[in-house]
Amino acid sequence: MSRFSRSRIYRRLPACVLCAGMLVHISSAMAVAQEAVRHAEELSQAFRKASEAVLPTVVTIRTHAKARQVEPSGDARNPFEGTPFENFFGGELGDMLKRRQEPEQDGLGSGVIIDPSGVILTNNHVVGDGDADVKIEISLPDGRTFETTDVKTDPRTDLAIVRIDGAGTLPAAKLGDSDAMQIGDWVLAIGNPFGLESTVSAGIISA
Repeated sequence: MSRFSRSRIYRRLPACVLCAGMLVHISSAMAVAQEAVRHAEELSQAFRKASEAVLPTVVTIRTHAKARQVEPSGDARNPFEGTPFENFFGGELGDMLKRRQEPEQDGLGSGVIIDPSGVILTNNHVVGDGDADVKIEISLPDGRTFETTDVKTDPRTDLAIVRIDGAGTLPAAKLGDSDAMQIGDWVLAIGNPFGLESTVSAGIISA
């Protein structure tokens, strides 16, 4: 081989090595990207399966509280008492304050069926603290609606249990172990907020 040919080979060798290095780097980057895509697809599949399992167990809870008489407070008296205007208004203003009523109130929230017999877990504030004057209506995912007065509440934890009868055997969610969860774990929030049915959002445990 001539000296000229060897010189050309030596000049091209660094370029070949550089190209080979770039190919290895690109190949490694593509492998990492493909692995990331695979993990994302697996996570998406897990979210999908969890949603499909739980959504049929989520119910909508509507409440209606009738207007009711409010017991007069200590200052529920004629504010003009003892003034020149007292006789002008008479006792009408004081009587009106004593007859004051709370307005009717409608509430909306979500619950989850935890037993096929019709036991539903929800929040205490959703069912109006279990007040007997609050009408509770449960709407199932299949469109059926049930009224109930069978409510057990725990204001300290803001949890409540509601039971409906006559619905047959219902799909029920499996309760997990919250003690096994750690900060940073993925979780899904599934419900019917503000009347929007079958909403799913994802996040992590932050505290």
